[in-house]
Amino acid sequence: MARFYPRSETEFSRISGVGEKKLREFGADFMAEVLAHLRSHPRQVFADDTFVASAARCGRRSPSR
Repeated sequence: MARFYPRSETEFSRISGVGEKKLREFGADFMAEVLAHLRSHPRQVFADDTFVASAARCGRRSPSR
């Protein structure tokens, strides 16, 4: 969540471990919290986001840490 800051169902569903059930049960709440957080905090940039960008371009999920 901290790397992706999902703001849509599509973005939320790309997070490893999120399937249809978690999206349906938790998606709206998590996305609302992400938006609230971003209103008062800048988006944090991590030193190595190269795997995130390449996974997004390929339509693949990034590996979990």
